[in-house]
Amino acid sequence: MKNRTLFSASALALLSLSLSACGGGGTTTPPVVVTPDITPPSIVSVSPAVGAIGVAKTASVVVTFSEAMNQSSAQAAFQSADLGANTISWNTDGTVMTVKPNAELAYTALGKSYSFSVSNTATDVKGNALSNPASTSSFKTFRQLSSSLPIKAGTVGEIDNAQTIKPINFDIEVGDQTDNTSRRGFVGFDLSSLPTDLVPANVLSAQVRMFVNSPINGSPFSKLFPSCTGKFCILQNKSVVLDHVAYGNTVSGSVYNIPAIPGSDPTGLTDETPCGGAIIICLFKGTSTGWNLGNVTPWVQDDLSNRAARGNLTEVRMSFPLATNADGKADNIDISNSTNKAQLTVTYLMP
Repeated sequence: MKNRTLFSASALALLSLSLSACGGGGTTTPPVVVTPDITPPSIVSVSPAVGAIGVAKTASVVVTFSEAMNQSSAQAAFQSADLGANTISWNTDGTVMTVKPNAELAYTALGKSYSFSVSNTATDVKGNALSNPASTSSFKTFRQLSSSLPIKAGTVGEIDNAQTIKPINFDIEVGDQTDNTSRRGFVGFDLSSLPTDLVPANVLSAQVRMFVNSPINGSPFSKLFPSCTGKFCILQNKSVVLDHVAYGNTVSGSVYNIPAIPGSDPTGLTDETPCGGAIIICLFKGTSTGWNLGNVTPWVQDDLSNRAARGNLTEVRMSFPLATNADGKADNIDISNSTNKAQLTVTYLMP
């Protein structure tokens, strides 16, 4: 019988470790080396852009960073003496900070300037300071301008239902006559003084103003309206009807029945005196003697979109719902075309 050498379990374990240390048949996992994040974050972009003009009053300031930020430090680093109280929010990744002013920005005739800064006290989530702080960034809101536009010569007219042009001395007569004929008035306003690059959507308001002379002849605001029944008839708002039309630079008899521009709703001409006292009175204002106005904002926007085709004009027809009540009495109003000529006031925005 041959001699055998017996190894204990502990001896075998030591032998295995020795072989492993010598590279004999085993593998080792290299140690994990952790590199600290020392790369500073940077501002990638700001909106509104530096020096931007024509910024909307509803704009927010948006700062985009190159990596996730320590949000509290970035918010503390944002400073502005102009924007006032604001609300700050972040995107999910923590890279985009949006600063929304609690109150709308202001429009002025020159455009109002706003500025802000983001200092290098802003850090990323690892504590690295901002590499390119925005020392001062500024922008301007839109300029808000207002123009009173003149009547275009040749566009004023008074026409009867026989399509006869009536002579105009000092007034434009609208309503019916003792012979039961009807009169409609027409006036066009010259848009050529408005900037050629005015964006139609930037027209904030357009108001036609017309002066109704005293006294009013007869009872046009009751007799030239469809009959009304019910207890609220006495409060019914009754005003001269304004239609948006386009007849060019010259009034001709045929424009009496010219169709309104498709898509343009008629509007009323109402007393421009500010409301006072009971609200119920304000709800039922109509045309009266003195200055009256009509909101024609969408009409002017549409005419600016078609400036060349419509000859730089906004044109208006004045009439009553009923041409005549055939009672042999005059029921009409006189719109001044002398001292208190009609006018169109347009308020708009420009960069």
